[in-house]
Amino acid sequence: RFGPYELIAKLGEGGMGVVYRARDGRLGREVALKMLKFPPGAGVALIERFRREERNAARLKHPGIVTLYEIGQEGDALYYTMELIDGGPFDTGHGELRRRIEVLEKVARAVQYAHEQSVVHRDLKPGNILVDAKGEPHLLDLGLSMDLEAPGELTRPGHFFGTPAYMSPEQADGRVREVGPHSDVYALGVILYQTLSGHVPFAAETNVELIRRIVSEEPASPSGPADLAAIALKA
Repeated sequence: RFGPYELIAKLGEGGMGVVYRARDGRLGREVALKMLKFPPGAGVALIERFRREERNAARLKHPGIVTLYEIGQEGDALYYTMELIDGGPFDTGHGELRRRIEVLEKVARAVQYAHEQSVVHRDLKPGNILVDAKGEPHLLDLGLSMDLEAPGELTRPGHFFGTPAYMSPEQADGRVREVGPHSDVYALGVILYQTLSGHVPFAAETNVELIRRIVSEEPASPSGPADLAAIALKA
């Protein structure tokens, strides 16, 4: 047990937290519970990053974005609970192309909504798009999200953040002040490119070489319908 929650199973684990399938004994519903991993020596920046994820998630009320339920603390552990989505990550290569593109269109509209609320995701990738049993996508993981209205950001110029293959050139190059909604558009373009071609625009054996390619090279045209290829390259 964890406070009022019964932990049923671990759903996933990332650099900042671990997510469990849990049951809220008060309301009798299952939720996804994310608990902050707080290693010895961790500073206030880690806590503030977790709090920022909570704040940004709480601002977003959209069917294509996982809903935040509750923010809390149990002993020394910070946590929040959110809507439990029964499904799996978006598979860029599975199923009819038209259906995959329809899913991505819904993802793009959810991202646009977030931008209208001044929230930039900064880590869009297939693994952060959960597709439920009805085939509907849901954005999650706002751990790297940025509030455009906040005067200060935790990430300083030159810092590396995000998932390399999906990062925009300004992210890959550490140009933090240049990051904005267009950076999410770039990541959506990478996902569309991968959906069309079966691979991301740039690959390399090391992150250093991958970043160099992202910053300095133009991607080759992806396979697939010409109009969709044009959209991917524009993004």
